[in-house]
Amino acid sequence: MSAAALFVGADTDPPTPPGGQAGVLLTFFFTSQVQLYRGDVLVDDRPNWDIWIPPPVLLIDGAPARASWSSWFYPLPVGAHQVEIREPAAARQQLDVVVDGVARLRYEAAITIRKDHTDTHVLRWDTSATLGSGS
Repeated sequence: MSAAALFVGADTDPPTPPGGQAGVLLTFFFTSQVQLYRGDVLVDDRPNWDIWIPPPVLLIDGAPARASWSSWFYPLPVGAHQVEIREPAAARQQLDVVVDGVARLRYEAAITIRKDHTDTHVLRWDTSATLGSGS
């Protein structure tokens, strides 16, 4: 686990990278909805009000790093880096960072939770995601 990860929160500028280094500011965002089915018939479709969504699973250059549904700053050495999110939906981005530079990335996951018509049993989760330049 990367000890250098720094929770930034929402609407905050990233810190200045340590001398001679760089960093990435990564914002994690999701939308989710619940669809209720009776057999194969959709009977309700609404925003997700009641299901907890686990935090994203993040790797930077193959090493696990802390993450949650907010913004995080990761100090990095200058050069090329691989950012990969494995859960809830896979996405990957290669980036190059320069001295004192901060790359900004935004991960957006769309989660659809399919439940039975009684709204008590999860039948399936469908996910998709994008990872790219963001603010």
